Amino acid sequence: MKIICLDYDQTYTEFKPLCDLIIDKQTDFGYKVILCTMRYPYEKSDDLDKLENRINVYYSSRQAKQKYLASLDVYPDIWIDDCPEWIFRNG
Repeated sequence: MKIICLDYDQTYTEFKPLCDLIIDKQTDFGYKVILCTMRYPYEKSDDLDKLENRINVYYSSRQAKQKYLASLDVYPDIWIDDCPEWIFRNG
């Protein structure tokens, strides 16, 4: 199963209907959708709290997302992020 990783701030928050559609249809196309944000867990919002009931949400705590997820053995195939530099760079 391929993994799609969504960003939260300025990605999910700006394109919520589209991201919700991707989340809702993920299994129809053989994908798993996760979300990775550079936020710390204590910076959780109501939306993130609700998303945690639908998909896995990861808080990288300002670490580069790819390295952080790899440390958890999670390897996204597709990244949807408004600032792709944060996939590879610490905040």
